[in-house]
Amino acid sequence: MLTARHLTKEFEIANEKSVTVLSDINIDIQVGRLVMIKGRSGSGKTTLLNILSTLDVPTKGDVFLDDRAYSSLSVKEKEKIRRHDMGFVFQSVALVPIMTAYENVDFGLRTAGVKEDRDQIISEALESVGLADRMKHMPREMSGGEQQRVAIARAFAHRPRIIFADEPTGALDTAGGIRVTLLFKELIERYGTTVVMTTHDMGLMELADVMYEL
Repeated sequence: MLTARHLTKEFEIANEKSVTVLSDINIDIQVGRLVMIKGRSGSGKTTLLNILSTLDVPTKGDVFLDDRAYSSLSVKEKEKIRRHDMGFVFQSVALVPIMTAYENVDFGLRTAGVKEDRDQIISEALESVGLADRMKHMPREMSGGEQQRVAIARAFAHRPRIIFADEPTGALDTAGGIRVTLLFKELIERYGTTVVMTTHDMGLMELADVMYEL
């Protein structure tokens, strides 16, 4: 579904010099897989994830979604892909603090342009992550693991083809990280979603279908 070919990313620094963060990266991501990208801090995991999700552009190389090159897409076309075909989960959770769990998922659906049956979609999404009884709770009233599950529900409620998760277990203990990763695998099995996540947690890596190391 998603292919990266010869990705290189350089950043300009002082005195007209540059630093190479990624060099000649090639990745093939198949439908319905849990793909993990591991590497030490500063190895370029987040930069790679941003390029794969159209949030950044490579210095060289290209990414193809269904054989369609990102370089051929306009800004609006990329935005449309992010809204409809992609979901995002961040290490910092990034829930809106003044919204309940229900409202946070609803906000994601509105952003994706979903207009009909949102109440049923939201209820099913939160039930899928085990939070049917926490819909009306604010983020501050939930644990870190519960907040991350709300973020996952928000990411997949509009049924994206692929979810990008940047260190989604970084703020959780090992047990919490395993629970979140197993939840991803359950969503993949149930809905056929593809998940690409970055991690440096050795305890999670055996759960991956495919592993890339930077």
